[in-house]
Amino acid sequence: PPQNRDELIEETFHACDRDRDGRLNSAEMRVFAGIVGFDGDDASWDEEYHSLLRESATNPSDGVNLALFVALVNDKSDDGCYCTDEELRKLLGMLEPAKLALDAQASAAPWGSCSGCLSRRRPALDVQASAAPWGERR
Repeated sequence: PPQNRDELIEETFHACDRDRDGRLNSAEMRVFAGIVGFDGDDASWDEEYHSLLRESATNPSDGVNLALFVALVNDKSDDGCYCTDEELRKLLGMLEPAKLALDAQASAAPWGSCSGCLSRRRPALDVQASAAPWGERR
């Protein structure tokens, strides 16, 4: 188990990184965003993800790297998505079983094929409204 906040954030990032390329593409990041409160449609998510990349001067083909993810979950401003250690533990608990189940399936079923799952009922995560800016960023 993670010993400190840095390890907890890194493990959460790697749990989201389905293809293990060290970066979170739109589909991988949407899983995280969905758990912390994003509930928009595909078009809204595409806009939100690209806005995040633009604001961080990140090339869309690069995706969200660990440094950007760390900055995002540590950012208490309206532009961030601050998560407490407890919230990160809950997130990791939700992500790990899903990742293990997906790893057990054929690689033909990546997280990206689950784009509709975010509109269905998700496990509740007690994240403050200010910690979930998805859809509010401009």
